[in-house]
Amino acid sequence: MGATVGRALKQAGNPVFWMSAGRSAATRARAEKEAFVDVSDIDTLIAEVSTIVSICPPHGSESVVEQVAATAFNGDFIDANAITPSRSAGQRHRITGAGGRYVDGSIVGPPADREGTTRLYLSGAGSQEIAALFDGGLLDVIALDGNDFAASALKMTYAAYTKGSAALLLAVSAAAHELGVDEALRREWLLSMPDLSERADRLLQYAGRKAWRFEEEMRYIAETMAGAGLPDGFHLAAAEVYRRLSGQVTSTFPVDTDQTLSDLSAKDAHPTASR
Repeated sequence: MGATVGRALKQAGNPVFWMSAGRSAATRARAEKEAFVDVSDIDTLIAEVSTIVSICPPHGSESVVEQVAATAFNGDFIDANAITPSRSAGQRHRITGAGGRYVDGSIVGPPADREGTTRLYLSGAGSQEIAALFDGGLLDVIALDGNDFAASALKMTYAAYTKGSAALLLAVSAAAHELGVDEALRREWLLSMPDLSERADRLLQYAGRKAWRFEEEMRYIAETMAGAGLPDGFHLAAAEVYRRLSGQVTSTFPVDTDQTLSDLSAKDAHPTASR
């Protein structure tokens, strides 16, 4: 995702820098393909840029904020990660306390390879100015009205359904397999919900590769739901589904779906207790 967001900034006429230290060979290859400018360390990066866009797995967002705040960065920092509004508020406190300006953000959609597929939502002071940096690129950027953390709230509620319902479908598929009614369930789906069988097949093939990212995101969504006075158990259970698949991150295609179903229904798995 980060590579295509950087590409969108370049398409809009902005130079794009990145820091390669500690990053994987695959990440380096994507950055080199886009001709991003590599800098050696964070101090050099801070000296070169006035705007930072943070795009990383949800559980890494606070570490990025801490690193940037430690440099006394005084530019614009956009956190575009899948985190709770309350966590975003804490991050703003650290960035503004160090002298910078913080803009809450979130991304909905796949990597922005085509026009009209992917949206970057922004909220809070500076949103309109940041949105203008992307004018002319493939990424649609939308500044939201409302509170300063509306972008994070939108991401949490959007993913609560998309990734939460995906986890439910994976769990249902595993239960049917374990109980010996998977073929009967597929036949019933074809009669009453014809799209569901195909969706389940797709999920069984790719969900394990992203599960290590989705597990923590589900826990953040559970926090968000609880904070809104709603049950958090749906998404704590979804986090457990993704945890059971997290070992498949390096799986090759096609995935052994029988193994995936077995991983999901493992009798010795230890589910996360609901609060």
